[in-house]
Amino acid sequence: MSTPVIQPAECLAKLKDGAWILTAIDDVLCVIFDGRNEEAAKRFINLKSEIDELEYSVLIDSDSRLNKVVSTVPSIAWDLMDTATKPLILLLSGGQQISKSLLNHAGQLAIRKVIDDTTVQWMRRWPIPLAAMPLIDEDGFPAGLVEEGEPVVLEAVDYILNLPDPNRTYVTKTIPIISLGAENEVKIVRS
Repeated sequence: MSTPVIQPAECLAKLKDGAWILTAIDDVLCVIFDGRNEEAAKRFINLKSEIDELEYSVLIDSDSRLNKVVSTVPSIAWDLMDTATKPLILLLSGGQQISKSLLNHAGQLAIRKVIDDTTVQWMRRWPIPLAAMPLIDEDGFPAGLVEEGEPVVLEAVDYILNLPDPNRTYVTKTIPIISLGAENEVKIVRS
């Protein structure tokens, strides 16, 4: 893979231009893109039509970022986000300031609380809603190594954000998903 490596200071401009960037978030290899950029979102939708296992979530590092991308946040969502000590994805209605093509069939937006302090620090310098999809292997599970990533996804990556150790094995567990309704209805989608 001969994809150019970039530093965090270079990412914002590249993301705003629609780039897909491979990095590690909460110890999981992910491809990130600007969730408002229609071209980047369409690239995801087109790739998802080829690889059904692809999924994404909008990364959340703070209450203010959550309020920017979701119009009405159920009270239970605040509790779950505030107490999460491991990555967690919530499906919430009322997605806003995001590409509409990233809403699911029920009109929900997938959001993911970021736990890793390093990721939180560089996210705070980027005033955009970041969408992230785990780099999956050919079986549809999160890849532990870059070279195990689905070749079609790796070919779509424009840049690599300085991975600390490209030969390191990353977490291969899927992240739990909980769907929340406006009236605090809870549905476990994946545990």
